[in-house]
Amino acid sequence: MPENEAPDLRAYAIFASLPPEALQYLQSRLVRREIPANRVILHRDVRGDLLAIIATGQVALKTADGKQQILKAGDSFGEGMLRYGVPSSFEASSLSEVNLWLLARQDWLRAQNAFSPAFSTAQPSTAQSAKSVGRGHWWLLMLVCLMLTAIILGPSLIVAFGSNLALYALEDGRPDEAQELIRLALFLQPDSASLHDAYGYLLFKQEDFPAAVQQFQLAVELDSGLASARNNLGVTLLAEGKAEAAVPHLKAVVDLDPGNAQAWENLGDAWLACGERENAASAYLRAYSLDPDRLRARTRWAALILDQQRLEEARRAWLEVIQHQPENDQALLGLGAVSLLEGRPAAALIHLQAAQVANPSDALIRLYLGLSLQALDRPEQAAAEFEQVLALSHETPLVDLARARLLQLYPQLVPLGAGQEGGG
Repeated sequence: MPENEAPDLRAYAIFASLPPEALQYLQSRLVRREIPANRVILHRDVRGDLLAIIATGQVALKTADGKQQILKAGDSFGEGMLRYGVPSSFEASSLSEVNLWLLARQDWLRAQNAFSPAFSTAQPSTAQSAKSVGRGHWWLLMLVCLMLTAIILGPSLIVAFGSNLALYALEDGRPDEAQELIRLALFLQPDSASLHDAYGYLLFKQEDFPAAVQQFQLAVELDSGLASARNNLGVTLLAEGKAEAAVPHLKAVVDLDPGNAQAWENLGDAWLACGERENAASAYLRAYSLDPDRLRARTRWAALILDQQRLEEARRAWLEVIQHQPENDQALLGLGAVSLLEGRPAAALIHLQAAQVANPSDALIRLYLGLSLQALDRPEQAAAEFEQVLALSHETPLVDLARARLLQLYPQLVPLGAGQEGGG
């Protein structure tokens, strides 16, 4: 397979059931990556959320029991991560310089939902049959399955089997059953960091953040090198508003897995929440450099470099985002802000009106609209936008600025002498 030519996905069994539209979409979402020789591509027990197809070079897969498999051009790895979002059961390393074609799980799921409902992991026939089984029978069936896994395949495979079943149940809309499956697996493997990580993920998806934190902390205590648990702990702490506590864990993730673009973006979010804007900008830039599809990271980086008056760099970044997402409200807002800073309010108004259509409830967009209209000497329309800011936002800086601008406009809106008629 030529290294610059994307592989034909029809050659791989995992894609055999997809309709042509979904296959074409996934073909367009493949991303090529070059890996130097003798590098760890993916650590074991990390949730990679991808499928990798080898274009050139050789890759070694090493399992927990020390067994090794050599893959060559045309081979692939990560099918379980792509299908079910489970952590890697192996460590992947490059034996030579390697060129990979990567497919992200989010694109896999998007293809299922948009193009192939029948191919969805949530299959109605399976769900219906599960509902027809009595509650006690279902519990017994899962216990028997896990016990057989332990006896026949060995205790280590309980982790992958239990995680797969639980994530399948979660995606099928059965979160309670998913938790019970993880608890069963933990009963058999109580010291599995990966299972505690998976349990925390289920709790996080149900927005039970305190309980999720406990599980992720247990996972980290059991295996401090488990990057997915570190990442999940940091993200959950960030969701709880504990950014300073999240930073050390997210920094550990990028140390463990420096090629993980999502981890760099998460670290950027944590730095930004701590007010460390320069560190946040560096993390967002690294995320986007590793994965150009991370448009959110690109947009946030552009907003942060405005502090340094790097207007042209910010504009180019936002224009790149708009090329991929024409209705990205934050990129349109950024382009409007740059135009306004350059003294071109008419150009700013075009971008900001498009942003307002995309997201009419964003108070910051309304504020910049008001500033642009005020600069164009359209006080009535500007005042209407500033009033919208007061109605939409409770953030003190936005509210104070909108109120101050309204006070500036007041003499223009209420002519001198108004209200004095009939007062003799």
